[in-house]
Amino acid sequence: CIQDNDFNIGSNRKQIVRDYFKPRDGWKFVRGADATMDTYKKFIAVTNRCHNRGCDTKQVKAFFESYIRQSEDITDGELYRMLDDWMKLFQSINKKIAAVKTAAKNVQTHLKTTSSKFSSTTKSMCKKNKTCDKKSVKALSYLRIPVSSSLKAVKALSNIPAAADSAAKTITPIQAVIYDLLENRLPQPDTERAINLIMDGTIESLRQLTLGFYIVESLPIVADRLKKQIVPIGALTKHGSRGSAALKKLDAVLAKNWKNNKELGKVRDGFITIQSTIKQKLRNPLIKLNKELKSLDDALNKFQLRKKRLELSTGGTTYRRWTENSFIMPCKITIDEYFTVDGFTEKYSYPAFQPCEYGPDTINLPNHQIPWIRWRFI
Repeated sequence: CIQDNDFNIGSNRKQIVRDYFKPRDGWKFVRGADATMDTYKKFIAVTNRCHNRGCDTKQVKAFFESYIRQSEDITDGELYRMLDDWMKLFQSINKKIAAVKTAAKNVQTHLKTTSSKFSSTTKSMCKKNKTCDKKSVKALSYLRIPVSSSLKAVKALSNIPAAADSAAKTITPIQAVIYDLLENRLPQPDTERAINLIMDGTIESLRQLTLGFYIVESLPIVADRLKKQIVPIGALTKHGSRGSAALKKLDAVLAKNWKNNKELGKVRDGFITIQSTIKQKLRNPLIKLNKELKSLDDALNKFQLRKKRLELSTGGTTYRRWTENSFIMPCKITIDEYFTVDGFTEKYSYPAFQPCEYGPDTINLPNHQIPWIRWRFI
């Protein structure tokens, strides 16, 4: 009646949306379609049928399918954009894993060249001790220790390609579970599940309509699975600390300046040759590997579930509605008339009706609901 007469309907919806749904305590919100009186009528028809005569499967399916399709803030909002970002992130991570593997293999290739050069150079430096005095022999012995230690540290990185293979194997399963969520943003509703939620009282009001969304049940399960699936990727990034330690050992070898040491003769030249080989052949590939590991680590840190867990809940909030109008109402009045006959005057009173303005007055209308989904990482 009010709508048919084009009366203005006011509400505090804007205030509720502004104040209630602003991010707080890490929570982010997406809203379902407003649960209006029309939604309520359809919902009551569905639930009454379920509780009294048994659910009409087609009716339940049609109701939830219609509501889900109206809820664009959920199906096209920030929650699903986060999943899109996850998909893109793991595409990038997959490329970074491949880059780590390539860089690691390159390091080991150059390590073979460097180790061979180190071995041949040290053998020729004091062959049979004919070109070395005691001081040179002592210096050679001293040099072998840090160089050997640094090369062993680089050699210890030889298991990185295998770790990269293990990490790479997780990408397809990870993308598959994320893709499943994305594909089911507008699903044929799980009617059997919806019926169970109605019958056991889980869905008993409009505030709980978002429980009918696939993502509400599935995302927490997927989040737990993803935390386990990324473990091999995290394990791969931990090689970065060993790579950095190996680089420090190489730099310690390179830090020694032998050029001005004229006393050591041929031994000195050998030292310089070894330093040059390490610098030209091994250091840059190791730096490249460390950069790739750092890049992978930074990328994985963008995935919220690496160090946190998902918390997700549903609910609804109410906003008031009203109309303020004046009405033209029939008003009863009393009319007095006087009649004079033969000198006698008599008053005659009778009722009459006339239009009167009623109001303005506030008429409260049934509240509407805004069902929501909220989530955070803690």
